[in-house]
Amino acid sequence: MTQQGEAPAEKPRRRFTKGHIIALAVLAVLSAVWYILLGSTRVLFVSTILFCFWGFSKKTKRNTILLLLVTLLVLWLGFYTAPVVQKSRTLWKYPIQRAYISLYGYDEPDYFAGFEEDVKGEFEFDYMPSILQGIGHYSVFFETDEDTVRRYDERFSKQAKFSFTLNEYKNELIYDGRIPELDRNKKGNFSRISLYIGGSSDDGRLSATAQIYVLETNLDFNHPHTSAVIIDKENNTIFLTRLG
Repeated sequence: MTQQGEAPAEKPRRRFTKGHIIALAVLAVLSAVWYILLGSTRVLFVSTILFCFWGFSKKTKRNTILLLLVTLLVLWLGFYTAPVVQKSRTLWKYPIQRAYISLYGYDEPDYFAGFEEDVKGEFEFDYMPSILQGIGHYSVFFETDEDTVRRYDERFSKQAKFSFTLNEYKNELIYDGRIPELDRNKKGNFSRISLYIGGSSDDGRLSATAQIYVLETNLDFNHPHTSAVIIDKENNTIFLTRLG
């Protein structure tokens, strides 16, 4: 009981309200969906920071303006830059991941278009943007059938500016008269064809006899830009790759 004339004591404010619990549930679901589709924890980090700011700050006019500014800053820092890496072995996720990456200006190379219909087995998408001096890449590896391999070989062998096997590339035999542009600068080693092949040749997914068709290259070692298709008739596998 309170003495006459004394104001009743205020009830302590609950740290977690019903609104907090609902917001947490919604953010958890969004973070999980984002991670499943894109393999990224960005939404988790951003939503956690914003939840802490909004959930435990006193709601005054001045604080609300400050919170709005902080929200814009956190969203900008969280989503302004392109994802650092994107890898997936699930084909149905690829269109979503491709669309997400394209928002940052990293579009799928033209010669990749329509490959999804040709995937008959294992699949892997591997992407990394160019950051500062780091050279990015965009690649797709997949297993298919003999007819598709034959079709790809006929198509890209006609488009290729340079052609050699994976074994020749790894042993730098392409310098020995195969590509005059490279042999001309062989002593200084200023010009060479740089490719992104990932670990596909080391784990046996691409054999040494796989044929490399270079569609475009600037023959630059420091800042390479190379588009290529690697076709392995021995394993019925195809590797579409762009470096830079």
